[in-house]
Amino acid sequence: MLQVNELGSALAWAERSAPGLILSVPDRYVAVSAAVKRDLVEMGVAPDAITVIPAYPLAAVPESPAPARDDRRIVIVGGAGNPSWTKGVDLWLLAARETVDRLGVDRVRFVWVGSRDNEAALQFRTMIARLGLGSVVELVPETDRPYDQFARFDVFAMSSWEESASLVVLEAMAMSIPVVCFSPTGGPAEEVGEAGVVIPSISPHLMADAIVDLAGSPQKRQAIGKAGAERVAAEFTRAASIEALRKVFDSAT
Repeated sequence: MLQVNELGSALAWAERSAPGLILSVPDRYVAVSAAVKRDLVEMGVAPDAITVIPAYPLAAVPESPAPARDDRRIVIVGGAGNPSWTKGVDLWLLAARETVDRLGVDRVRFVWVGSRDNEAALQFRTMIARLGLGSVVELVPETDRPYDQFARFDVFAMSSWEESASLVVLEAMAMSIPVVCFSPTGGPAEEVGEAGVVIPSISPHLMADAIVDLAGSPQKRQAIGKAGAERVAAEFTRAASIEALRKVFDSAT
């Protein structure tokens, strides 16, 4: 049995690096999202050999962000992760540039949590400078207290090009932070469902539209945040995942 937590490019590279590792060795697969199952099927895995068991937040997540967040004049848009190409930092910054152009530099800030001292982070900083966003984008280094940073967010913008499933999306939702994501990129849209804003195409322009809309409506942010927290509590739990995995093992014996 093989548990699969990656999508297209990573799966293709793994099969290329170790031929047969994915396609020939396992007889059963556990996929972390329907998007992963789709990519496995496209590689040649039989659909009935794959069981989808969603991810769940791995740590205790505060139920709500900092109090009185909606009363602040400046709207804070979050992002998170190692700023590699898969995380779509270019898309995130392009959405930031358009949002700032429309709302003004005194109305919005963008905060990315998880910056590292590596080449990708240097490229990230270069893009920030080229787009003239130095005064409105804050990079927060990797931290063992990410929820302290998430509590600052009014909106979480998931901009990944490719994401099998996203723990940070589930964590943001669990904290009642409204999530905006792209549909074609994989698991985040499945996690968000109707309890967030799912953009049908990979478009920084449409992401900026969604952020501007949420920035102008504290009531909408609150309603979406509440729906997201309820969705995580109902559908993305450790107990449910363990039970689903037990059934897979039982069926294989």
